[in-house]
Amino acid sequence: MIAQQVIEDACEWAIMHGVAFRQVDNSARHCPFSIAPMTMKRDVYQHLCNVTPMVAKLINRVSEDHDFLQVSLGDVAKADPFFGHLIQLHHQAHGDINNRKRVVRQPLLLLRTDYMDDKQNGAKVVEFNGIAAGMAPFGQKAAELHQYIQQQWPHTYQDWAENPSAIPEKNTALTQLGSGIAVAAFKVKNEAGDSGKPTFMMVIQRITHKNDSETASLSVIACSV
Repeated sequence: MIAQQVIEDACEWAIMHGVAFRQVDNSARHCPFSIAPMTMKRDVYQHLCNVTPMVAKLINRVSEDHDFLQVSLGDVAKADPFFGHLIQLHHQAHGDINNRKRVVRQPLLLLRTDYMDDKQNGAKVVEFNGIAAGMAPFGQKAAELHQYIQQQWPHTYQDWAENPSAIPEKNTALTQLGSGIAVAAFKVKNEAGDSGKPTFMMVIQRITHKNDSETASLSVIACSV
């Protein structure tokens, strides 16, 4: 059992530090979180750190192969109206296989790669997601929440830690996300010859994920965009 005082303190910290969803009535509700992080063998973690950039490069290369995308996803577009509209937009932007357009742009891949560490087969990719705004804010803020609980309620943290001797890994996902967007924005500005500060626009949903989207946008602003 976790003391009610610990639960209330952790929930208050979460809401005050952006680990929350904004509701339709403009109130905030903390998102689900754990008292302590899960553990992973260091060699497995290091392996994932090494292969993740390669997975990202593979996804980026596939996304730039417009002939392959339009041909392989053609049947899906016919079956799903929403997906069909996306393919239509893709044709408008990049043309078709007989009339390919050259689009002047600076691609930026913001990717969250989910792995499952199977005891027999090792770590495998189960999902990659490039549009989840909460991936960086919640990832870094959850690590900060665990650090707070470890310092404020050490006995509770030890009771719920999978391996009390494990060393928490520093999570800087939000900081790196903001830095990546800022670097891309400055590069686009310089290549276009624009004066003044670079411009970055983030579209924020009116409900549910607004808090984490705003947290991500603030991180970009902190990088001078």
